[in-house]
Amino acid sequence: MINIKTLGDLPRDLQLKDPSWWRGMMMNDLFFLCSMVLHHGKKVEYRDLNWVHKSLCNFIDTNPLPQLLVLMFRDGLKSCIARAVIIQWFLKRLYEQTEDKAFYFSGVFDLAQDQLERIVKEILENELIQAFFDGIIPREKGDFETCAIADKGKIRYKRVEIDIGSPEKPLTGHHYSLGINDNLVTVVNSRTQDMRSEEHTSEL
Repeated sequence: MINIKTLGDLPRDLQLKDPSWWRGMMMNDLFFLCSMVLHHGKKVEYRDLNWVHKSLCNFIDTNPLPQLLVLMFRDGLKSCIARAVIIQWFLKRLYEQTEDKAFYFSGVFDLAQDQLERIVKEILENELIQAFFDGIIPREKGDFETCAIADKGKIRYKRVEIDIGSPEKPLTGHHYSLGINDNLVTVVNSRTQDMRSEEHTSEL
């Protein structure tokens, strides 16, 4: 069994599962990834997951390339689940050794940058992800072929790439298999009528 220091924090039946079971669940069950893996070792993030989030995750699992608008209450963990979708996609593509690209687009570049930094931190520091995908995913930032979040807005590892964009950094001329638009309208880019009009135009 893989030696994980805090594996004892998990339910006993999960502790006994073999690595292939864990990898399969992480790559194919989004709610499991959120509630058991990304929540692991944290006191704040991915807290208060309930049937609403489980229903959303189950819908995404059964519709792998949906075109949908998700409207949820404030602090409804939408961005947390969006990050999980990207992380799941990243793990799956590397496990399958498939070349691919995804993007994360926000109303202001700083928000998209923050999300990608959190994604990288999760991949590198989550004990369960590192243990069960050892030898498949990067172990530290230096392992990425590209990890230029602040300037280029992208990471790349073994032909799998995640880009970030915003109205000031468009992602034209690229082809992606997965894209997430999150926090398109924020308090930063919608303070005035002119800014709201500009944001509406950019979305069109």
